Amino acid sequence: MTVGNERFFYMRPVNGDDSNDGLSFNTAWKTWTKVIDELCTDGTSYGGSADNAGLYLVNETGDAGYTGPYPTGLSVSTTVDWAFTSIGNRFTLLGLSADGSFDADINFIFDLSGFTGSNWYLAFLKYTGTTELSFRNITWRNATTSTNYIFNTGYDNEIGSLDFYRCIFEDNELNNGLVGVGGYSNVDRYYNCIVRRNNTYNNNYGLFPAGSYSVTTNRQPGSWFYRSIIHDNQTDPSASQYTLNTNSLGGQGIELVDCAIYNNGNVSTDITIFLHHQDERAQNKIKGCVFFNNAGTAVYVDGAISIDALYGRSSFGHRFQGNVFAYNNKSIEFEYEPGLRDTHITNNIFWQNTAVDIPTYVDGVTGMEGANYVVDPEFTNGYSGDFSVPETSPCFTYAGPLGLAIGGIFVNKISTGGGGGSTAEYVTVF
Repeated sequence: MTVGNERFFYMRPVNGDDSNDGLSFNTAWKTWTKVIDELCTDGTSYGGSADNAGLYLVNETGDAGYTGPYPTGLSVSTTVDWAFTSIGNRFTLLGLSADGSFDADINFIFDLSGFTGSNWYLAFLKYTGTTELSFRNITWRNATTSTNYIFNTGYDNEIGSLDFYRCIFEDNELNNGLVGVGGYSNVDRYYNCIVRRNNTYNNNYGLFPAGSYSVTTNRQPGSWFYRSIIHDNQTDPSASQYTLNTNSLGGQGIELVDCAIYNNGNVSTDITIFLHHQDERAQNKIKGCVFFNNAGTAVYVDGAISIDALYGRSSFGHRFQGNVFAYNNKSIEFEYEPGLRDTHITNNIFWQNTAVDIPTYVDGVTGMEGANYVVDPEFTNGYSGDFSVPETSPCFTYAGPLGLAIGGIFVNKISTGGGGGSTAEYVTVF
């Protein structure tokens, strides 16, 4: 569908030319530096007059990725506002094939091994809470610890949401985190994304110091992960103990639905998912996920609670439904009451977690409901991310009323012909 008053730009790292206007495949720009110079520096010229605006990144370098040049100076090293936007309040950055067509299995790759700025993307001190950015089929890899974040925003910023579709973060080593967001209305969402082999080194944060503030009436979770894979992160002994930490930016809450989260962490004191409660209402939902072989605690729930006198919010809730917790050091740990307030742990499988399987407080505690099982899920090889199982697996025999497998979409039946089920890294959603 064509939207009136559109404006789209193109970047082609091999066949582009920075003297072009960037407005078509045949007149594409060549470098990311040119993109930033044209679209992100003065707050007015970056497609802001268009109802529908975006940037197409054409993959002409194959798996080697785009290695630069990258911009240097203010836009990447200090607190300067630069943000893509449009009148329609959404700017989309989309990776395309070399011929300019879209292929769901092809990403544009940013190789950040030569990038030395503090943040690859930075927006600061321009709060409106309305602009939305979508990143589709883009990979960021090989960042070094000269960089604090790949994405970073200040507390009051003009980004209402960051949406990532089929994006990959891999092999990055960062001072602070992959995506650090702030602002009253921020939401960051990840659909069919892969996060693998990353390490971050600020122990107050994790890969995603998530849960940004939201004082709107719906009080929705700050971070959503759907159909995504998070594996083999924070394995360096010096890395942060957290993979996803909602402590650092307000504790607004998260949703993880149909995700595979495995082989993360290095030691038993690590925490894969840290759920923290601060002043405002936090609502957490973890549903249809596999937590397998995480070195520390798979999910830790902070018991802290405080009352926000200004907004009158002091309640929170947790839903753990239809998940598999297998071969972690610990499955779920609550610090103390009132961490169990309005909490429901329902229809989960626990198996061979070193410290404890079903936590002792699950049975008979107010707020808990439904059956939970200590039983082998029978994964083919969960260590490699293969969560295929025979049709007799408890993941199916104890499935919920809709027949959805315990453990979510990455749990597949082994075919009757003897072949293994496939745990594809992407599950097609559109």
